[in-house]
Amino acid sequence: VSGASVDDARADSLLTRVGLSGLRERSVVGLSGGERQRLTLARALLAKPRILFCDEPTGNLDNATAAQIAALLADVQREEKIALLIATHDAELSARADRVLTLAGGRLT
Repeated sequence: VSGASVDDARADSLLTRVGLSGLRERSVVGLSGGERQRLTLARALLAKPRILFCDEPTGNLDNATAAQIAALLADVQREEKIALLIATHDAELSARADRVLTLAGGRLT
């Protein structure tokens, strides 16, 4: 990731947390859209960002997996003290947020 060395233990932990344990050596080409989405989240978190920007992080996921990822985002935010900025149409995901801004008719409210 970004040419930096990878913390293997952290990578394995994140893959497990997004439900992809055991797929570390698998080619991205063989992953489904939802698996790719979860892999992308794990890769982003691997870098230990101070702020994480997510665009529809549950958009390609079934309800159960979406709930798992929403819980993971809340846990990571609390554990690692990162800020999350999430763009979503998922009402359940936005209900977890501390603050919700709505874009309607070109106006941010």
